[in-house]
Amino acid sequence: MLKKLFIYEWKETWKLVALLNLIVIGVTAIGVFLLSMDGWQNMDDRYAAILGMLYGTVYIIAIIALSIAVGVYFYIRFFKNFYSDEGYLMQTLPVTKHDLILSKAFVASIWSLISSVVIAVSVALIINALAVMDGQNIWAEISKEIAKAGVQKELIIIGILVVISMIVGSFAGVMSGYVAVSIGQLFPKMKILASIGAFVLISFAIQVAGSIGNTQMMFL
Repeated sequence: MLKKLFIYEWKETWKLVALLNLIVIGVTAIGVFLLSMDGWQNMDDRYAAILGMLYGTVYIIAIIALSIAVGVYFYIRFFKNFYSDEGYLMQTLPVTKHDLILSKAFVASIWSLISSVVIAVSVALIINALAVMDGQNIWAEISKEIAKAGVQKELIIIGILVVISMIVGSFAGVMSGYVAVSIGQLFPKMKILASIGAFVLISFAIQVAGSIGNTQMMFL
Protein backbone atom coordinates (compact mmCIF):
# COMPACT_ATOMS: atom_id res chain seq x y z
CA MET A 1 0.00 0.00 0.00
CA LEU A 2 2.86 2.37 0.77
CA LYS A 3 4.18 1.88 -2.77
CA LYS A 4 0.78 2.72 -4.29
CA LEU A 5 0.50 5.83 -2.12
CA PHE A 6 4.01 6.87 -3.15
CA ILE A 7 3.20 6.48 -6.86
CA TYR A 8 -0.05 8.41 -6.47
CA GLU A 9 1.67 11.25 -4.58
CA TRP A 10 4.44 11.40 -7.17
CA LYS A 11 1.98 11.63 -10.08
CA GLU A 12 0.03 14.35 -8.29
CA THR A 13 3.03 16.57 -7.53
CA TRP A 14 5.79 16.06 -10.09
CA LYS A 15 4.61 18.53 -12.75
CA LEU A 16 4.94 21.74 -10.72
CA VAL A 17 8.23 20.94 -8.99
CA ALA A 18 9.71 19.55 -12.21
CA LEU A 19 8.76 22.82 -13.95
CA LEU A 20 10.49 24.87 -11.22
CA ASN A 21 13.64 22.80 -11.61
CA LEU A 22 13.51 23.09 -15.40
CA ILE A 23 13.24 26.87 -15.11
CA VAL A 24 16.46 26.98 -13.07
CA ILE A 25 18.15 24.62 -15.52
CA GLY A 26 17.02 26.80 -18.43
CA VAL A 27 18.16 30.04 -16.78
CA THR A 28 21.52 28.40 -15.99
CA ALA A 29 21.93 27.21 -19.59
CA ILE A 30 21.21 30.72 -20.86
CA GLY A 31 23.79 32.18 -18.48
CA VAL A 32 26.48 29.67 -19.44
CA PHE A 33 25.75 30.31 -23.13
CA LEU A 34 25.92 34.10 -22.75
CA LEU A 35 29.14 33.99 -20.76
CA SER A 36 30.75 31.72 -23.35
CA MET A 37 29.99 34.10 -26.24
CA ASP A 38 32.93 36.07 -27.63
CA GLY A 39 30.73 39.13 -28.03
CA TRP A 40 30.23 39.32 -24.26
CA GLN A 41 33.89 40.10 -23.66
CA ASN A 42 33.91 42.73 -26.43
CA MET A 43 30.71 44.42 -25.32
CA ASP A 44 30.72 47.95 -23.96
CA ASP A 45 31.18 47.91 -20.18
CA ARG A 46 27.91 49.76 -19.57
CA TYR A 47 25.82 47.34 -21.61
CA ALA A 48 27.66 44.37 -20.12
CA ALA A 49 26.95 45.67 -16.61
CA ILE A 50 23.24 46.21 -17.37
CA LEU A 51 22.82 42.78 -18.96
CA GLY A 52 24.83 41.18 -16.17
CA MET A 53 22.65 42.86 -13.56
CA LEU A 54 19.44 41.84 -15.30
CA TYR A 55 20.56 38.25 -15.70
CA GLY A 56 21.89 38.12 -12.14
CA THR A 57 18.55 39.33 -10.80
CA VAL A 58 16.59 36.75 -12.79
CA TYR A 59 19.04 34.01 -11.80
CA ILE A 60 18.91 34.82 -8.07
CA ILE A 61 15.09 35.00 -8.15
CA ALA A 62 14.94 31.60 -9.89
CA ILE A 63 17.30 30.01 -7.35
CA ILE A 64 15.48 31.49 -4.35
CA ALA A 65 12.08 30.59 -5.81
CA LEU A 66 13.15 26.98 -6.32
CA SER A 67 14.70 26.62 -2.86
CA ILE A 68 11.65 28.07 -1.10
CA ALA A 69 8.74 27.09 -3.34
CA VAL A 70 9.41 23.34 -3.30
CA GLY A 71 9.29 23.16 0.50
CA VAL A 72 6.31 25.51 0.81
CA TYR A 73 4.40 23.60 -1.87
CA PHE A 74 4.73 20.27 -0.05
CA TYR A 75 3.93 21.83 3.34
CA ILE A 76 0.75 23.38 1.93
CA ARG A 77 -0.16 20.08 0.31
CA PHE A 78 0.34 18.30 3.63
CA PHE A 79 -1.91 20.84 5.35
CA LYS A 80 -4.66 20.47 2.73
CA ASN A 81 -4.48 16.67 2.77
CA PHE A 82 -4.72 16.37 6.55
CA TYR A 83 -6.20 19.51 8.10
CA SER A 84 -8.53 21.08 5.53
CA ASP A 85 -11.91 19.82 4.32
CA GLU A 86 -9.98 17.51 2.02
CA GLY A 87 -8.49 15.93 5.13
CA TYR A 88 -11.82 14.38 6.09
CA LEU A 89 -11.85 12.44 2.83
CA MET A 90 -8.20 11.46 3.35
CA GLN A 91 -9.06 9.96 6.73
CA THR A 92 -11.63 7.66 5.14
CA LEU A 93 -9.05 5.88 2.98
CA PRO A 94 -8.37 2.25 4.01
CA VAL A 95 -4.72 3.02 4.84
CA THR A 96 -2.86 3.98 7.99
CA LYS A 97 -1.87 7.56 8.75
CA HIS A 98 1.67 6.26 9.08
CA ASP A 99 1.71 5.18 5.41
CA LEU A 100 0.04 8.40 4.28
CA ILE A 101 2.61 10.59 5.98
CA LEU A 102 5.56 8.46 4.88
CA SER A 103 4.47 8.40 1.24
CA LYS A 104 4.19 12.19 1.21
CA ALA A 105 7.46 12.63 3.10
CA PHE A 106 9.36 10.34 0.72
CA VAL A 107 8.13 12.18 -2.38
CA ALA A 108 8.79 15.59 -0.85
CA SER A 109 12.26 14.50 0.31
CA ILE A 110 13.20 13.22 -3.15
CA TRP A 111 12.15 16.47 -4.79
CA SER A 112 13.90 18.48 -2.09
CA LEU A 113 17.09 16.50 -2.77
CA ILE A 114 16.74 16.89 -6.55
CA SER A 115 16.23 20.64 -6.17
CA SER A 116 19.29 20.93 -3.91
CA VAL A 117 21.42 19.09 -6.48
CA VAL A 118 20.07 21.25 -9.32
CA ILE A 119 20.89 24.43 -7.39
CA ALA A 120 24.39 23.21 -6.46
CA VAL A 121 25.20 22.16 -10.04
CA SER A 122 23.74 25.41 -11.37
CA VAL A 123 25.90 27.56 -9.11
CA ALA A 124 28.98 25.49 -9.98
CA LEU A 125 28.33 25.89 -13.73
CA ILE A 126 27.86 29.66 -13.46
CA ILE A 127 31.04 30.03 -11.38
CA ASN A 128 32.92 27.90 -13.90
CA ALA A 129 31.57 29.96 -16.82
CA LEU A 130 32.69 33.19 -15.12
CA ALA A 131 36.14 31.70 -14.51
CA VAL A 132 36.45 30.50 -18.11
CA MET A 133 35.49 33.97 -19.31
CA ASP A 134 38.45 35.31 -17.31
CA GLY A 135 40.74 32.69 -18.81
CA GLN A 136 40.82 30.40 -15.78
CA ASN A 137 40.03 26.70 -15.37
CA ILE A 138 38.85 26.19 -11.81
CA TRP A 139 38.32 22.45 -12.02
CA ALA A 140 41.73 21.82 -13.54
CA GLU A 141 43.35 23.85 -10.77
CA ILE A 142 41.34 22.07 -8.08
CA SER A 143 42.23 18.67 -9.54
CA LYS A 144 45.88 19.65 -9.61
CA GLU A 145 45.81 20.76 -5.97
CA ILE A 146 44.01 17.57 -4.91
CA ALA A 147 46.57 15.43 -6.71
CA LYS A 148 49.40 17.42 -5.13
CA ALA A 149 47.91 17.04 -1.63
CA GLY A 150 47.17 13.33 -2.13
CA VAL A 151 43.79 13.47 -0.43
CA GLN A 152 41.70 11.62 -3.04
CA LYS A 153 40.51 8.91 -0.62
CA GLU A 154 39.61 11.44 2.04
CA LEU A 155 37.60 13.47 -0.46
CA ILE A 156 35.71 10.36 -1.59
CA ILE A 157 34.78 9.65 2.03
CA ILE A 158 33.76 13.28 2.53
CA GLY A 159 31.70 13.13 -0.68
CA ILE A 160 29.87 10.02 0.53
CA LEU A 161 29.18 11.69 3.89
CA VAL A 162 27.91 14.80 2.11
CA VAL A 163 25.50 12.72 0.02
CA ILE A 164 24.25 10.90 3.13
CA SER A 165 23.91 14.22 4.92
CA MET A 166 21.90 15.68 2.03
CA ILE A 167 19.55 12.68 1.99
CA VAL A 168 19.03 12.75 5.76
CA GLY A 169 18.77 16.55 5.74
CA SER A 170 16.09 16.51 3.02
CA PHE A 171 13.96 14.03 4.95
CA ALA A 172 14.52 15.86 8.24
CA GLY A 173 13.58 19.18 6.64
CA VAL A 174 10.35 17.77 5.25
CA MET A 175 9.39 16.13 8.55
CA SER A 176 10.25 19.33 10.43
CA GLY A 177 7.81 21.19 8.20
CA TYR A 178 5.11 18.57 8.73
CA VAL A 179 5.58 18.72 12.51
CA ALA A 180 5.46 22.53 12.41
CA VAL A 181 2.23 22.49 10.39
CA SER A 182 0.71 20.03 12.86
CA ILE A 183 1.77 22.16 15.84
CA GLY A 184 0.21 25.21 14.21
CA GLN A 185 -3.16 23.48 14.08
CA LEU A 186 -3.20 23.29 17.89
CA PHE A 187 -3.71 27.06 18.06
CA PRO A 188 -7.28 28.35 17.62
CA LYS A 189 -6.05 31.52 15.91
CA MET A 190 -3.05 32.54 13.79
CA LYS A 191 -2.35 28.96 12.78
CA ILE A 192 -0.07 29.98 9.91
CA LEU A 193 2.06 32.21 12.16
CA ALA A 194 2.17 29.46 14.78
CA SER A 195 3.32 26.98 12.13
CA ILE A 196 6.03 29.34 10.90
CA GLY A 197 7.18 30.01 14.47
CA ALA A 198 7.26 26.28 15.23
CA PHE A 199 9.27 25.62 12.06
CA VAL A 200 11.82 28.31 12.99
CA LEU A 201 12.19 26.89 16.50
CA ILE A 202 12.53 23.32 15.25
CA SER A 203 15.11 24.35 12.64
CA PHE A 204 17.04 26.30 15.28
CA ALA A 205 16.99 23.31 17.64
CA ILE A 206 18.29 21.03 14.87
CA GLN A 207 21.05 23.50 14.02
CA VAL A 208 22.09 23.74 17.68
CA ALA A 209 22.07 19.96 18.08
CA GLY A 210 24.12 19.61 14.90
CA SER A 211 26.65 22.20 16.07
CA ILE A 212 27.01 20.47 19.43
CA GLY A 213 27.49 17.13 17.70
CA ASN A 214 30.13 18.55 15.34
CA THR A 215 31.96 20.15 18.25
CA GLN A 216 32.06 16.87 20.16
CA MET A 217 33.32 15.04 17.07
CA MET A 218 36.23 17.48 16.81
CA PHE A 219 37.44 16.49 20.28
CA LEU A 220 37.17 12.74 19.77
